[in-house]
Amino acid sequence: MNEEITRRLRLKDDVCGKIAGLLERNDAAAAADLEKWENEFAAAGELPEEYAEIVDKKFAEVTRAAKAHIEQLAEAGKDRAEKVAALEGVLTELSRFAAMPELLNEKSNIEQLFASWKKLSRNVADIEPLQSAFDQTRLQLEQRISAEAAARDNDLARLKELAAALANMEKLTENEIKVLRKENNRSYRELRSKYPADAPEFAAVDAEYNKTDHLLNQKLTVFFQTLEMARWESYTLKLDMLKTLENLQETDEKNLPAAAATLRQIREKWKTLGAVPHEKSNEVNPKYLELTGKLQKRIDQFFKAQHARHQEAAKVKTGLCEQAEALQDSTDWKTTADALKALQAQWKTVPSAGRNQDEKLYTRFRAACNNFFDRRNAEFKSRQESYESAAAIKQTLCEQAEKLDLMPPAEAVRMAKKLRQEYMECASAGRNEHELYTRFNTAMDAFFSKRRHEFSDNAAARDAVVEKLNA
Repeated sequence: MNEEITRRLRLKDDVCGKIAGLLERNDAAAAADLEKWENEFAAAGELPEEYAEIVDKKFAEVTRAAKAHIEQLAEAGKDRAEKVAALEGVLTELSRFAAMPELLNEKSNIEQLFASWKKLSRNVADIEPLQSAFDQTRLQLEQRISAEAAARDNDLARLKELAAALANMEKLTENEIKVLRKENNRSYRELRSKYPADAPEFAAVDAEYNKTDHLLNQKLTVFFQTLEMARWESYTLKLDMLKTLENLQETDEKNLPAAAATLRQIREKWKTLGAVPHEKSNEVNPKYLELTGKLQKRIDQFFKAQHARHQEAAKVKTGLCEQAEALQDSTDWKTTADALKALQAQWKTVPSAGRNQDEKLYTRFRAACNNFFDRRNAEFKSRQESYESAAAIKQTLCEQAEKLDLMPPAEAVRMAKKLRQEYMECASAGRNEHELYTRFNTAMDAFFSKRRHEFSDNAAARDAVVEKLNA
């Protein structure tokens, strides 16, 4: 074998070796290298037939194997590109969800994307940047969904509280229900609007809430129907009261106090009757204000004039109180009593100073008068007791004086002197003094007159005895 054939054989064999080496490569340049080496194989020149058959067969086998390998690489690259594109699409879709303000309603869609990523990324190499972006986005989405789920659970609990509060309203009055139900419904609707109407987790509480709200609505409907009937009844009664107010406008001056009392009663009753139908309020309310205002003006003028009269009467009665108080400590019983009686008579002629003033002033006036008359009565009572005591003593002295003649003469004379001394020292017996004085002196005169006669008779007898003795 000459050298040229050997060189050509070696070149062709080297090319076959290089092409066989492509089976170990996975890079995109393999196809270009195969084409280059095919050209080199052809450029190496012709070989003798006995060598060419072996070398060409080998070249054909490695070339066929290399092309098959390159086709597999191409197919695998195409599949990878498609999967990478799909993964990028998933990541783009997840990023779109991440930009949404709320994610809980999209949870199932997001979880499907997570599953798609897991399936697509299997056996796909060199996607670390994409995987890192996915992992970060997934963590962010899962955290937000978890937070929103917790918030949803809190909202569900709050909705249950509102439903329970609505149920408890059945115990309240209709007016309380009207106010609280409105606020409760507003809070419930506002909170419930954050979630889909057909969200299954809210179905039970929605059903319970709607059932309770329906019952309350029925209760309020009956109440307002009854209230409307009551308003028409109030309207009828208020028309009657307006008629009464119209009649009171003709009240004369002396009957205005009674009219004032009637007006107060009408006002109190007007308040208790409540509202009239809305379409009738402009009919009765202005008329009521007009009639009550007009009558009140007359009443105010009347009581203003009456107040002036009361003030003047109070001034006069105050003066009478001061005069009575100036006399209340006097001991000039008769003169002061006459003066106070004159003040009492004058008091009766003074007009009323008003109930409160009259009571206070009369209490003051009567206290001054009572102070004097109580003192005078106490004095008179003490004096009368003294008179009665003296009368009893003098009665005894009179009785003793009338029995002097029953005593021995000498003892009787001593007793008579003693009795007269005691009588003179005894206090006055008042209106009985003259009678007792006369009785006592009569008894004493009778006793001493008898003593003088007896003494005169005894003197005559002594004189006769003396004459006889002398004879």
